[in-house]
Amino acid sequence: MSLAHARKDGADVYFVRPSTSLGSGFFELESTEVRVLRPTPVIGELLRTGVSCRKFLDRVDRWLGTLRQQLEREFASEVAPYVADLNLPESIRQRLRSVRRRLRASLEQETHDKRKAPPRTTDAACFGIRYPCG
Repeated sequence: MSLAHARKDGADVYFVRPSTSLGSGFFELESTEVRVLRPTPVIGELLRTGVSCRKFLDRVDRWLGTLRQQLEREFASEVAPYVADLNLPESIRQRLRSVRRRLRASLEQETHDKRKAPPRTTDAACFGIRYPCG
């Protein structure tokens, strides 16, 4: 699958070997259409570090998205009694309704976007490297 992405994007590919031993034959792929990079050990470690950093940032991003959704849901549910409270001025209740409406729309849009989004590929065993002049 990753070779297909590299072919489509016109990128080179570097396979990141996992820490568990799956057998070296799995990573000895060749392709006539895609150049498979075989960097020196130091460069390989740098590439592996880059992939690990990207995976970490993706996990943090997902966590922040989940946290934001939880806070928005919590806020929307906590605001409900105040929106109906006639002891509060109408301007405050209107503002709370407006914020709650925006939060609900944001949550619905995010749910819709998640359904349409392509599956994540950050857990793949390789990534493409694009050269601007090549």
